[in-house]
Amino acid sequence: PACIDAYRAYLQDQYGAIAKLNASWGDSYSSFTDVDLLDRKDVTENGAIGLGKYARWYDRQAFSRYNLAMLTQRFVRAFSAFDQHAITGFEGTGGFGDDIDLLLESMPFWSPYPSIGDDIIRSVAARSHIRANWMGYTKDADSLLGKYYRMVTRGADSVWWWRWDCIGRFHGWLAPDLRPFPAVKDILQDTSILREGLGDLLLHSRMQHDRIAILFSLPSTFAHKLDEGATYGGYESAHISAHTLCRELSCQFAYVTERMLRLGEFDPSAYDLLILPRAEALSGKEADVIRAFAAQGGTVMADVRPAIYDEHCKARKNGLLDDLFGIARKGQAEA
Repeated sequence: PACIDAYRAYLQDQYGAIAKLNASWGDSYSSFTDVDLLDRKDVTENGAIGLGKYARWYDRQAFSRYNLAMLTQRFVRAFSAFDQHAITGFEGTGGFGDDIDLLLESMPFWSPYPSIGDDIIRSVAARSHIRANWMGYTKDADSLLGKYYRMVTRGADSVWWWRWDCIGRFHGWLAPDLRPFPAVKDILQDTSILREGLGDLLLHSRMQHDRIAILFSLPSTFAHKLDEGATYGGYESAHISAHTLCRELSCQFAYVTERMLRLGEFDPSAYDLLILPRAEALSGKEADVIRAFAAQGGTVMADVRPAIYDEHCKARKNGLLDDLFGIARKGQAEA
């Protein structure tokens, strides 16, 4: 009961009017208090996909991401109540498919496992936000140093090791006699320049870019699975290709999010190129910002399916940016 009440309140905040929810879902509820799941045993509303009710399905996925952020905020508030200097966050989960904007707002540190989500975090997080990844899962210095320097070059400001006392499957920081393992000794020597001065500069720096922006769209992380979308590959792999394209040209990029576009936080004067990898779900407001960026002289690069769903993953007849790219769509087709 508490969950469905919270869900109804969330939907009312998202849509404002029940008529807008009905139009999105293809339903006929008289008020938000009447909204329910199609099947209480199907708590993620996966059954809605087979009925073509994509917005109903997506809103449930977005709500679960919202719940994660709200749970995090509860811990932040609780610890702050008895220690105003407490720095509260979590480690582990994080990456594509999470509401990265909301999670960054909800906590002052975040240490997810390594993914290309790290590039989003280093692009949009406040400089004071503490971020890192875990390392320590291998036993040779070369692979461990690779993890270390990946964090540094992705803008992390700390390095987290799992864990100091392991023997067996994982490699501890210290051996049972409290001396560093040989690989750890190599790491300490190799990284001394960072830990003894250069790191202090990096902690107060922001990574520059070559006026290239890549768009992360939370609803698009779900939309790419719908209809013929799966035949075009994964959302994350499309972003990896965009990263590879930039880095093989010795160019650096920064991420912007669909929320930044929607809330007016995107500064078009800072970029010459905006890349939209699999940006299949965008709102009208976000599409307007992209169109204005192009009108002001910016270049927009996209694949074959931009904005064919709205911000709730409801399918559109035509792509909302088709006019920008000068195409006439003849329906959707597999790759």
